[in-house]
Amino acid sequence: MKIIKYFLALICSLGFIACSNVSYPSWYFSSNQDEYYLYGFGEAKNLQEAKAVALQDLAYGISLNLESNLEVKKQQLDSIFSSGVSNDIAISVNDIELDSIDFPLIEYSNDLIYIQARLSKERFTNKIKSDINDYATSIRGILNAVKSSNCNTLLPKDRKSLQDLLTKANLKNNLLLSFNEALVQQNLFSNVKTILEMESSADYTTYLETGSNREYELINSALMSEYGKFFNIIAKNPDLLHITNNIIINKNLGEITLNTSIKDCNDNVVFSTNLKANNETLEESITRLRVQLYKKLLSWTNS
Repeated sequence: MKIIKYFLALICSLGFIACSNVSYPSWYFSSNQDEYYLYGFGEAKNLQEAKAVALQDLAYGISLNLESNLEVKKQQLDSIFSSGVSNDIAISVNDIELDSIDFPLIEYSNDLIYIQARLSKERFTNKIKSDINDYATSIRGILNAVKSSNCNTLLPKDRKSLQDLLTKANLKNNLLLSFNEALVQQNLFSNVKTILEMESSADYTTYLETGSNREYELINSALMSEYGKFFNIIAKNPDLLHITNNIIINKNLGEITLNTSIKDCNDNVVFSTNLKANNETLEESITRLRVQLYKKLLSWTNS
């Protein structure tokens, strides 16, 4: 926002367009950062709105700094940080501790309030490091729980949690790099990346209490397709997850019932659901079951 206003002020001063006689404070177009601080600038009719604009400008300036430095720093990034580099790198006001911001310059002119927001680089980067260490603590908690289970695979929900934490840590470490700070928890995150390269694996059994072989094949194939979106389905292995499906076809009601459970290597049930589909044809009922099963598995993974 400040860039746009600076541009308009510049072309006004050069006489390219007719402009109203607006005079800005001398400090209003100064740099967005120096050795010790990051700055944002705002103007509005009242103080609260001017502060809000300045905070937005501050966050925008940090985002620009990150984006502009990212290409330069890419050769310094380990492969662990290359994934997700091009994802959401925008910084919002919510990412900044508001109690660490002060407003050293305030000026009233032209019926507007002009204000400068200032954030200590040291406090900002220390908060980033603290956030990364919090992510690392959460990651270690998940990994310790997996290790204590003695199972040789991750639950899909644990994979999702680790991936989310790693993505957040990537962004924070990229921020540190943009301020020439050293990476934090690099070894741990590198190990997590290696772990995430391994799929969640499970073996699979389906029982059909009533129905023909053709019906069994159609239903089983459909279910395998949905489970395959969350698991690497392999031959039976006691150290992995085990999926069990019980299918009942009630031809009188035109209904298919699916009772499914997933157990870990210690025979603990980690997921279970009961689904029913009642449609005009078998194919329609199978499609309905697939949709329901996918939604249940997705909800469980994201829980």
